[in-house]
Amino acid sequence: MIENAGRKVIFVAVLLVAALLLLVLPDRPIPLGLDLAGGTRLVYSLDIEEGRRSGAISAQETDDEIMGEQISIIEQRVNPTGVKEPIIRRIGQNRIEISLPDSTEARTASAARPLAKPVDASGNASIELVGTPAELAAFPSGGGIVQIGGEYLRYRERAGNQLQQITRGEQGTPLTAHEVGASVVLISDDAIKNAIENLGDLRFMGVARPTDFSTLGTDQTKERTKLDTWLASPANADLPIAVFNALPTEQGGPVKGLAWMPMRQSELELRMPLKDRQLLPLLVPSGNEVFTGASLATVGKSQDRTGFPAVSFQMREEFATSFGDYTKKFEGERLAIALNGEIVTAPQLSEALYGSSIIEGRFQDREVDQMVTVLRSGSLRIAPKLVNEERVGASLGDENIQRNIWCGIVVLVLIFGFMAGYYRRLGLYANMALAANLLLLLGAMSIVQATLTLPGIAGIVLTIGMAVDANILIFDRIREEADKGLKPIQAAKEGFGHALSAIVDSNVTTLLTALILYNVGTGPIRGFAVTLSLGILTSMFAALVITRLFVHYHLARGEKKFQMSRWLAEAKYGFMEKRKLYFVFSTIFCVAGLVLFFVLPAKRKLGIDFLGGSSAKVRTEQALGIDEMRTRVGQLPGEFAQAEVVSLPASEETSGKFREFRITAKGSGDLEQVEGGSEGSFERVLRSGLVDLLQKGPIEADIGADGSLVGAVYFEAAHPAEEVKQALAGTGIEALEVRPRDEFNKIFELSGKLAAG
Repeated sequence: MIENAGRKVIFVAVLLVAALLLLVLPDRPIPLGLDLAGGTRLVYSLDIEEGRRSGAISAQETDDEIMGEQISIIEQRVNPTGVKEPIIRRIGQNRIEISLPDSTEARTASAARPLAKPVDASGNASIELVGTPAELAAFPSGGGIVQIGGEYLRYRERAGNQLQQITRGEQGTPLTAHEVGASVVLISDDAIKNAIENLGDLRFMGVARPTDFSTLGTDQTKERTKLDTWLASPANADLPIAVFNALPTEQGGPVKGLAWMPMRQSELELRMPLKDRQLLPLLVPSGNEVFTGASLATVGKSQDRTGFPAVSFQMREEFATSFGDYTKKFEGERLAIALNGEIVTAPQLSEALYGSSIIEGRFQDREVDQMVTVLRSGSLRIAPKLVNEERVGASLGDENIQRNIWCGIVVLVLIFGFMAGYYRRLGLYANMALAANLLLLLGAMSIVQATLTLPGIAGIVLTIGMAVDANILIFDRIREEADKGLKPIQAAKEGFGHALSAIVDSNVTTLLTALILYNVGTGPIRGFAVTLSLGILTSMFAALVITRLFVHYHLARGEKKFQMSRWLAEAKYGFMEKRKLYFVFSTIFCVAGLVLFFVLPAKRKLGIDFLGGSSAKVRTEQALGIDEMRTRVGQLPGEFAQAEVVSLPASEETSGKFREFRITAKGSGDLEQVEGGSEGSFERVLRSGLVDLLQKGPIEADIGADGSLVGAVYFEAAHPAEEVKQALAGTGIEALEVRPRDEFNKIFELSGKLAAG
C-alpha cells in the first residue's frame, strides 16, 4: 500500500523524537502568556507638543494619528513574528501601556563578573566591574538588570568596565551595601525596552569635502570654530549635537545645508564627552535625495569583509535608482550612515550603490539583531519615555486555570473514547496519530516560540477536534469501498485516495485564511494565525502519513476486514424532508442574533480594547490572596464584576499573599455618569468600596499630651531606615526611632518625642 514504508517510519520517528526533545530540553520550551504566568507592565509617555515644536510632527497631524502610528511601530518591534501575545494599548492622552508575557520581556543571560569597587546602600553611583573587554562584552552597552546579593539594580549604559546611570532597588528588592569582589550577575539585557526606546532614525549623508564648504559659502575652519565654541560652553555640556545643528546660522549654528554628528562608540570603549569625540561635518540632503529607514525594502543580518556581524539592506524599488544616483555623487568619497544621531559607519565608496549594501561597524550579534528589528519596523518620531514599570501576576487565578485545563483534558478523552469505541482498531490508530499530531504541534510552537495562553490551549483542543474530521472521512470512505466488495488493501487505497481531495480542500482554504490574518492582522490575531497554520500542517501530516502507516502495517499482518460500528452510517433521520422548517428556524435564529447584537449596549458586548477603561494600582494594609481581592472587586458596582485583578509579585509577603494589586476595568456608562468623568469615578468607587482593605497613610501621626509621637510613613519605593532617619533630622523630634514594618523597606514605624512648642 505504501512504497518505502520503512523510510517513512524512520522519518516520522525522527520528527517525533525531535519534537519531544524540543519540549524536554529547554527550561521553558513554550512561553506562557500573561493570563497563565504574568509578566511586566511598562508605561511610556510621548511628548507630542515637544515633537511639534521640534518639527518632528506637522501641525496638521492630530494626537490620535501620532499615537496610532507610534503604537503600530512599537508593536512591530515588540512582536515582529506575531507570536509573543503582548498587550499594547493607549491610556490617557499621550501614554502607551505595554504588557509583556514573562518570557517575552527579556532574554536571560549567564554573565557574571566581580565588583571592583564597593557600593554603599544609597545613591546611584556607577558600578565598576573586574574583567577583560571580552569578558565584559556579555553585559550589553544599552542597559540591563543585574543582581548583587539580594538587590536588583538597573543600569542604562555600559562604558568599558563601568555600568552607569544606575537605578537601585529594582523589583522591590531592598537597598544594601556590597563589598569588593561581590558577584554582579546579569539578569536581563533589556532587549525589549531598548527596541521600544530606539528612535530608529536612519540617514544617508555625504561627508563634507573642502569644496563643499566653498559651495555653501563658508570654510571648514570657520564652521569648526563655531562648533568648538558651542561645545566649550558649560551650559551645552549635556546637550545632544542636534541642538547645535538646529541653531540658526546667525546665532552661531552651522551654515544651512551642513550638520555635525559624532562617530559611534563601540561597546568596549569608555564613554567620552561629546567635545572629545570624533565629529564629522555632513551634507544635509534635501528634496528627493533624502533617504531614511522608510526607504528600505528589506533589512537582514550579514557579515562584513572581516567576518564581523553587519546589517544588509535593499532599497525599495521606487528609491533604488535615485539612491544610486545620489551615491554616485560620492564615488571615491565618504558616505556616512547615521542612526539616531550617531554615525555608524562612513566608508569610502568605490562605486554607486544601485542594489543592496551593508551597514558595518564591528557590531556584536545582539546589536545587529536589535538594529534589524528596529529598522524593519520604521522610525519613531518621538522618543518614548518610560514612566512606570512593574511586575504583574497571572490575570487568571490558579483555580480558573486548573478548571479550564481539566475541561480540555475531558474533551480530549471524549474525542479519543469516541474514535476508539466507534472505529475500533482504526480508531486506536487515529488516536495515536492525533497524539503524534499534538506532539508535533507543541514542538513546532516551541521552535517559533509561540506564547501559550488559555485561548491557545482551547485552540489546540479545537485543532485536535478538527483533525478527527480527516480520519473520519478516510475511515468512512474505506467502509464504503469495502461495502462495494473491494478487498481490504484496495478499499484502503481507494479510501485514502478519494478522501484526499476533501481533506486538502478544507485545510487549504483554512490555511489561506490564516495567511491573510497573519499579513493583515496585528497583535493576538497574528499569533492565532501562526498557531492555526501550524495546527493545519501537523493535522494533515498526521492524517495522511502517520494514520496511513498504521493502516499499512495493519494490512501487512494479513487482516481481512475493517471492524467498525455502523449505526451512524445507517442512520436515517430525514433531515431533507423537513428542510423548509429548518430554513425557517435558522433564519429566525440568525436574525435574532443580529438584532440582539445591535440592541445590546456597547459595555455588554465589547471589551476594553474597543471601549477603553481605567487602571489603578492599589496597596492593602494587610497582605491578601489574589482570589480574596478579586471577590471584593467583583462586588463593586458598574463594570467591576468583569474587572481584571492581578497581583504584583514584588509585593508578595508570604506564599500567595500580596500587598499590591493592579485593577483594570473597561469603560462603562455607569462610571461615566458620575461627576468628574470615568477616571475620577473609577478612583472614588475603589476608595469607597475597598476602604477597609486599602493601605493607610502616606503619613500617620498620633501625638500624646506629653508630646510623645507614634506614627508611620509609607513610601512608593524602598529606602534604608537610616536614610529616612536622616531626612527627619532637624524636624524637632527627639529620641527618634525608625523601624521598617515590612521587609521591602517601604513602610516605617516612627516613635519619639516632640520638643516643647
